[in-house]
Amino acid sequence: MQDERRAAPGEPDFRPDGSKAGAIYMRIKSVLLMHRIPPSTFLNIRTLAGVLKVSPTPVREALIRLANEDIVLQAPSGRGFFSRPPRLDELAGEYEAAMIAVTHALSKHGGKLTIADLGPVPTRRPPSRSAPFAAKDIAAWIAWREQLYRRIMRSSENAVLQRLVERFIEVTRFLTAHGLAQPDRLPEITDILSRFVGALASGAIAEATSILEQHNSVEIALIPEYLHSVLRQAAIDDLTLEGVLAAGEHDDGQT
Repeated sequence: MQDERRAAPGEPDFRPDGSKAGAIYMRIKSVLLMHRIPPSTFLNIRTLAGVLKVSPTPVREALIRLANEDIVLQAPSGRGFFSRPPRLDELAGEYEAAMIAVTHALSKHGGKLTIADLGPVPTRRPPSRSAPFAAKDIAAWIAWREQLYRRIMRSSENAVLQRLVERFIEVTRFLTAHGLAQPDRLPEITDILSRFVGALASGAIAEATSILEQHNSVEIALIPEYLHSVLRQAAIDDLTLEGVLAAGEHDDGQT
């Protein structure tokens, strides 16, 4: 969803509107929000510009916006940027706020939703500990779940709540991806969300809301474990933002 916020008078507009700064902002943001980079890693504007094949200016502008959004840390001098560690309390708050918005939308407008609105549930295959789910299976489920939340929120026609849930989707995607990669977790979530969609499609709004609230409670309880695991892996991998961006460019070229 395009960011509809406007810059304050006299401030540059860094919205991802097709501008060079906006495109750089989106690419850097998407990597940082997956938290594959160790916390407090220095973000070098010139080396990032070299990897992205742009001048330092749009990179600096993108990092300024990300600092304003608390996605990166800016040194007190204003001349340095660092990756920001995710905070447990903030992540739990995102889940709780999003659930309030979603349950409000369901209670007011859930009766409008149909199976066609919700979209087809991704194809399931039997779980197996010896055959982990492929990245494409996980990506398909992440995309479907995010679309599910967006479709529910669009029914509310409330732009403020839609932006709140969009932020939740962005900042918690790394936890969703990590959770779905755990043994047996994808089949569990498949069953839960399939029951949710079934209840919603049959008009059982209260049942659908209860299923989603229970699922959300479980996810909140898993945040400490998942966050610790993600940060530990980031420390082990010790990747740089430049390296991940360069690998992403290579991957894009392969598809």
